Amino acid sequence: MFGDLLENSTTEGVFSALVNKVRDWSLQTNNGGNEIDVSHGVGSAVAVEGAFKRYGRVQVLHDLSMDVPKGSIYGLLGASGCGKTTLLGCIVGIKRLDSGNVYVFGERAGGRNESRIGYMPQATGLYGEFTVTETLRFFGRVIGMDEAKIDERSRYLVDLLALPPHEGSVANLSGGQQRRVSLAVALLHEPELLILDEPTVGVDCTLRELIWEHFKSLTGNGGVTIIITTHYIEEARQANRVGIMRGGCLMAESAPAVLMKRHQAETLERVFLALSVEQNQAKRTVGIAARADRPKATGRWPIERGHMKALVWKNALWLRKNLTVLAVVTLLPVVMVSVFCLAIGHSPFDLTVAVVNQEVGFRNCNSTLVCGSEEASCAFLGYLEERGLVMRYFESEGDAIASVMKGETYASIVIRRNYSRGLHVRAYDWQGLSVSELAGSSIDVFRDLSNKHLAIHLQITLYQTFQQFFYDYIESCGRRWEAMKVPVQWEAVYGSMNPNFTDFSIPGVLLSIIFIIGVILTAYAMLIERNEASLERTLAMGVTKVELLTAHIVIEYAIMSTQIVLAMLCAFLVFGMTIEGSLLLSTLLLMLAGFCGISYGLVISCVSNSPIIIALAAMGSYFAIVLTGGLIWPIEAMHWLLKPFALFFPLTKSTESLRHIMHKGWGLFDGDVYVGFLSVITWSLVLLSFSVVLIKFQKN
Repeated sequence: MFGDLLENSTTEGVFSALVNKVRDWSLQTNNGGNEIDVSHGVGSAVAVEGAFKRYGRVQVLHDLSMDVPKGSIYGLLGASGCGKTTLLGCIVGIKRLDSGNVYVFGERAGGRNESRIGYMPQATGLYGEFTVTETLRFFGRVIGMDEAKIDERSRYLVDLLALPPHEGSVANLSGGQQRRVSLAVALLHEPELLILDEPTVGVDCTLRELIWEHFKSLTGNGGVTIIITTHYIEEARQANRVGIMRGGCLMAESAPAVLMKRHQAETLERVFLALSVEQNQAKRTVGIAARADRPKATGRWPIERGHMKALVWKNALWLRKNLTVLAVVTLLPVVMVSVFCLAIGHSPFDLTVAVVNQEVGFRNCNSTLVCGSEEASCAFLGYLEERGLVMRYFESEGDAIASVMKGETYASIVIRRNYSRGLHVRAYDWQGLSVSELAGSSIDVFRDLSNKHLAIHLQITLYQTFQQFFYDYIESCGRRWEAMKVPVQWEAVYGSMNPNFTDFSIPGVLLSIIFIIGVILTAYAMLIERNEASLERTLAMGVTKVELLTAHIVIEYAIMSTQIVLAMLCAFLVFGMTIEGSLLLSTLLLMLAGFCGISYGLVISCVSNSPIIIALAAMGSYFAIVLTGGLIWPIEAMHWLLKPFALFFPLTKSTESLRHIMHKGWGLFDGDVYVGFLSVITWSLVLLSFSVVLIKFQKN
């Protein structure tokens, strides 16, 4: 009904002269109608003085002043986008004015008066998974009501507003039913001031009349004040006073009958049309009003026990209603650790190699190792088969190399004629070895080096296999193979003589998994919380954003503790990863890494509302940690430009510390283990402090 009178929202300027003149004229005239004549000050439930509010370049409130007497019903009327919802948010205290003052019961808005205010936002502001009873119980706990009172008021409001049975979830209710549940939340704690944004939308006429009768009964004795916005303009005639807004200005406020009489109009809609015309005429002559200094916000302790209990209960209830999500989240680290242990660090097997044995050709040969045998090459090839290589025989060296070039095999092995004789001379008379015997006893290997890991594996396999074969051959000839061994004795101080890459990487894998899951879960949980319409209502009831963050941390830390225990059981018991040191110390370091991830997730959620940005930030951070934290490549081998920065990344030092604990059995004060703990604690505190600062200074 206001659609034809919407003005350009980007028009600058404040037409306060006309607005104030019209409002003063309305107040000075005989009240008449059903307005309550209460002067500004002691009799005011809400007083707004010179309010300015801007979103970017759009001026939403222009030097707006209004007065709501105690014990009255105040109808706030205006077209969509005129600033009604912003004004209500400023009165409740969830939005701040750029300049001007808002007083609620004589106190600055946003003070500790949430228990005296009942707020129904424009959106339903409800948690869809909860039932009606659970919804009322949560908001009752937030406001500090005892359980008996919550139950009593819930039964009364269910009957009054004809709410549906409480077993079904709110998300399955119709739009009108959800609006009634939202109204019940506002009425639950019997507040002195009700601020209702479109409470009767989607409600049938009969129930709407009953709701208005209830409003009148609440204000009848002067104990309750109601500010209400409505799309049904004519139902506002039941209010004691109405304020008419347009373009962020309050054009007039008075009793409905007074306004209609003054403008010789039969309806409030006609009054709005007349005032709009007067405002448009004044735009040509009235300048921009001066802006006042922005008032300072009052401080308060950010965490209350009652709020925390209610928020933790709400989060736990959400998890109970989403057990599938909880199970997936809890088991996700186990799945990731399992996939890593099954996929990474194992030696390749069933690798096909091309073989050209010029000593025996394609005929069957004896692979038994005997000193002086003329078919020692067959014994060597038998050793290779035992190591898991698959032999594919060719007649010529060219055909074997061609198979490597075509990708059919990974390497070609060429054994020359008279290999066995040359090998025997090497073992018995290596000083008299001729050039031809030296060449004949050598094996030529051509590898595909495009896959470096497989090429190195083949090289190591061939070296180790030939070494064992040659020692066994010497021993079969009755000579000491130790005399032919390289004169270097290798012993392990820590670890085994056959290091396992999976075992090397598992400390970093555990830390990075716990860290990144903490980042993603926290960021998305806060994103969902911020995008829920219920957040506005929760904040209006006095809950701080710090309390919201803390409640999420409590629940996520409980889940994370289970994740860490299951991931460690999977790594150490199922896959047999090395754990030489303290399990308690390892668990503590993992929990600190998880807390660091939670803190980083809070920062991301404060910086952006976009799921895409959150996903990109989480993925980018994960890869940066994996690549620079010594997980897949030693820090000592990094480029000299990157190495100094990598040392200060969140998980670099903690990965080293966990590796020392797990593989060396070191304690907290052995070596530099404590440095990893200090590093992750410092990062956690810095990120957490930064997120709190972002919340404090974040724009409304």
